[in-house]
Amino acid sequence: DDFNFAIDAVKINGFFIKLLTDDLKDNYLIAKEAVKNNGIVYIYISENLKLNEEIIREAVKSNGIILEFIPDIYKNNYEIVKLAVMNDGYSLKYCSEELKDNNEIVELAILNDCYALEFASDRLKNDRKLIELAINQDGMCIRFASNELNNDIELALKAIKNNITSIIYISNNLKKNKDFIYEA
Repeated sequence: DDFNFAIDAVKINGFFIKLLTDDLKDNYLIAKEAVKNNGIVYIYISENLKLNEEIIREAVKSNGIILEFIPDIYKNNYEIVKLAVMNDGYSLKYCSEELKDNNEIVELAILNDCYALEFASDRLKNDRKLIELAINQDGMCIRFASNELNNDIELALKAIKNNITSIIYISNNLKKNKDFIYEA
């Protein structure tokens, strides 16, 4: 029957949901399997199911960037955002301001993609531990650090040792410091 065919199809390729009738797109089990296969197909499920928290969880688990398209109320849901940033750190860009200021969420995002630091709150861009975590992956992330930490000799040296090109992002004060330049 159509239901069994649809379930089997979306398990193979979530994009098959685009070809289904509206009533099948509105079926919870079919939509859930489709977003499990590929979270981006969340945009093709019925409007009714786009509000379903379990469907949203499966979608962001499969593709964190889908956080951009979910209802705003879920962008402040700790568990949903956590799943999203664990899948794709860049999805931090789309969560609530409150969660951009949450140490654990930001740390998970940075562990997944150090460039997620760009979207952290100003307070967390002044968190030494988070800056170190990011620059240990790529020294270029020093550019997202607060002015205070961007002017920190130890952090700047770590960034440069990780990626020499990061010298362009360190503070001008350090660039003018002959001892620092010699050590770098």
